[in-house]
Amino acid sequence: MKQSDWYSPGDEEAPFFSQAVIYPLLEWKDNGRSLFALLHGWMAAAGFDPYAIKMLASKAKRSQDLQSAVTSGGLARVSEMDQVDWLPEEGWTAGLTAQGVGIVTAQVAKVVANDRPGGPRAAWDVRVHFTGGSYCHFSRLLRIAHWIKNTDGEKVWPPPEKEVTNG
Repeated sequence: MKQSDWYSPGDEEAPFFSQAVIYPLLEWKDNGRSLFALLHGWMAAAGFDPYAIKMLASKAKRSQDLQSAVTSGGLARVSEMDQVDWLPEEGWTAGLTAQGVGIVTAQVAKVVANDRPGGPRAAWDVRVHFTGGSYCHFSRLLRIAHWIKNTDGEKVWPPPEKEVTNG
């Protein structure tokens, strides 16, 4: 696997039936796609909906991620980061876990562009400062916040779960 052009450091930690593992193992992207197509065909032949199985697996993985992250102070991965089209503003609130206390409400005091050579990487590359002096990077806030609400009290994070229907 490590000899493949498709290999990137850390791929060996990925789930077995993921592109990160299958492509390097089979040495070619098309071979990986063929394997995944065969798996879909086998599932369908056995009477299962491959997309429903993927949704269940994704839901189980997200549940495991949430459970794991709760114990380490975070709540979710930022797989939705590319879809975030807002930035927190002064006066917004976030529900954060405080060890030994539970969920506490932190108020956003200001949002500052990251100071780095060449400037911020993107519009979301900012630090969120809270009342009381603490701060964190915006992408980290998305990982650790139970919720984020705007000044009107409307929840803007996490995004509402969407119902997916087959066909």
